[in-house]
Amino acid sequence: FALFATILTLRHVYAHATQMARPDAQRKVLAILWMVPIYALCSWMAIVLPNAATKILLVSSVYEAYCVHMFFSFLVAVLGNGHGEAAALDELPATLEAPCSLCGRLRVPGRTFLEQCKLGTLQFVVAKPVLSLLDYLLDDGSELIDYRTASFWILVLLNVSVSVALTALLKFFHATHLSPRLRAYRPWPKFLAVKGVVFMTWFQGVAIQLAVRFDVLGSSTNLSDRSAALAFQNFLVCVEMFLAALAHAHIFGADEWQPDYVPVHLHASVADNLAIDDFVKDFRSVLPKRLRRLRRPPAEAVEEGVEVSPPPVEPLSPDPLLRARSSGSEG
Repeated sequence: FALFATILTLRHVYAHATQMARPDAQRKVLAILWMVPIYALCSWMAIVLPNAATKILLVSSVYEAYCVHMFFSFLVAVLGNGHGEAAALDELPATLEAPCSLCGRLRVPGRTFLEQCKLGTLQFVVAKPVLSLLDYLLDDGSELIDYRTASFWILVLLNVSVSVALTALLKFFHATHLSPRLRAYRPWPKFLAVKGVVFMTWFQGVAIQLAVRFDVLGSSTNLSDRSAALAFQNFLVCVEMFLAALAHAHIFGADEWQPDYVPVHLHASVADNLAIDDFVKDFRSVLPKRLRRLRRPPAEAVEEGVEVSPPPVEPLSPDPLLRARSSGSEG
């Protein structure tokens, strides 16, 4: 899986490198694409070389934080349309809610909002490698989750840092995703792709550690110790990176940055995808005319040339007064 993910990504990187129509944005896309082979190869090497797994995974830990900020820079580059942050500010409202406010819903100017979101992603770029290195240096081989160890508090700080970065990225995306400049490049799938690779794999690792610590999987399983849990996490990452490489080939396509590119917007409903209307038309075309006449109003049947007999007219009951007069005249 790691090899296939790397080959697919290299092919995709080559397509962008040879069709560099928007360097300001495509450079960020290339940085995001390299995340998949780095993740996959580091996880594969950690499985093959378990004694050096902690050192190898430091590389992917540093790069995942870098990719979070690269996606933020990608959004700013697309909003700026090649003219930097000053042009990107034109796409922001005059005031917005601060991304990480401790004093309730505080509204700030657009420039301040942009700077705070940038700070929120940049802190993760600095905190993740520093805390990962401290975790490696202070690791004493104790239990995965133990509040008396330094690794536990490092994990808490990492969760705080990744939560702040995710909040800043989400707030900025929410404030700009309706911009015409950004909507032309399908921002929502791109956001999910980066969020899925960086944040979901991180919380997946935390969930596996918690499952092992509290014996959720059972003490008799092969995942009952720390090394086996780490190997299982790395195996899942290898498989997930292959799926991510397939998704990136469609989501971060090189064609959409070309000047003559025309985006395709799909508005097909479920009935269109299953051709239900066509099936109903075919089915109704083979029904006997008499059955169709019974199911339709008479006006539609006349239009089709089908003779419709008029409804029977019931005889009116004679008026008693008229009947008395007629009998009197006869007398």
